[in-house]
Amino acid sequence: MARRTGYSMCTCGKRGYGDAHNAERALGRVTAKRRRIRAAVGTARGMKFEQRHYECDFGGVHLTSMSRRQYEEVAA
Repeated sequence: MARRTGYSMCTCGKRGYGDAHNAERALGRVTAKRRRIRAAVGTARGMKFEQRHYECDFGGVHLTSMSRRQYEEVAA
């Protein structure tokens, strides 16, 4: 039986994970799920792939599909 990664809704309104370790585990699980779906469908067109986690201003840890480079370009 697989262990689930717990999450709760953050104050900012997004799905939040308690710490970076839980977010990293969730990132691994969602990546594996996306790979299975991509293999079953035969294409990844239109799919969103989470790439990393970050800490928001409210202390929550979230997953994002935005790369570090994209984030730095938007933030600048």
